[in-house]
Amino acid sequence: MEEVVAGIFKFIGRAIVQVFVELIFELLIKGPGYIIVMLFSINKEKEPTENQSLIVGIIFWSVIGICVYLVFKYAL
Repeated sequence: MEEVVAGIFKFIGRAIVQVFVELIFELLIKGPGYIIVMLFSINKEKEPTENQSLIVGIIFWSVIGICVYLVFKYAL
């Protein structure tokens, strides 16, 4: 009986973690990437691909991280 309950809790835990990872990944990385690509896109009718949104989102957060680091290091 303990193995069944442990298996159920493992499944539920993995499902919850998967939902949070997907949510964070979609909202925090792809979301800003999608918005930035749409703002600077020449062809407004064409939707950006997932790869474009992902790459631009990672670049966006990298720039934010570098700016925060520089502000705290040099007290700009």
